[in-house]
Amino acid sequence: TLFRSGHSLGGLVGKGLFLDPSFSPAQVQVMMNLATPSIPVLVFDQHTQHFYNQVEELWLRNRNSS
Repeated sequence: TLFRSGHSLGGLVGKGLFLDPSFSPAQVQVMMNLATPSIPVLVFDQHTQHFYNQVEELWLRNRNSS
């Protein structure tokens, strides 16, 4: 069982963990994010934008699944 909390960019990194194919989402019981952006505040490069897009797509696809 894993409880994970994140604030701001830490929340985004936590959400991004679910993109890792070696990570098991079943381990997470509770996930709490505070003030985590769903769109980038500043885009420094294409890799940052791509990461935000991947995370957002994953969470939108799986929003209602359990």
